[in-house]
Amino acid sequence: RHLGKVIMCFWEEKDAKLLAGVISRPPTNANTSKNETVVHQHSSADTSQKKKKKQALYLRFNSKNDERIALAKRVTTIFDGTIPLYFYYIDSKSYELQPREDFVEVNETELSELKRILGDENVVYTG
Repeated sequence: RHLGKVIMCFWEEKDAKLLAGVISRPPTNANTSKNETVVHQHSSADTSQKKKKKQALYLRFNSKNDERIALAKRVTTIFDGTIPLYFYYIDSKSYELQPREDFVEVNETELSELKRILGDENVVYTG
């Protein structure tokens, strides 16, 4: 049963989007004929998707002098990639974006090793 026209849009490196209003079956009350289709139009504010969190790997250290930084860097340098790497320092309550050449490709092996070194609560991947 055809309920309306639906358009799929694809852009390189972006998620597919469905460009249509909400299409639903006719109401089942007695006032509506069998062949009637109800199409609800929504404003662009209603149909806009929530922004996705950007992918990033966050590692938390006590300070910039934390001995575990060197150990964590040994792990992250193995997994070179495009995901930003941030260090958070508890003492100064500040985030530091690492240089582009230190960006990572996140995988389970890397996360497991970082969690072993730093503790589960000190490794966060938003992806």
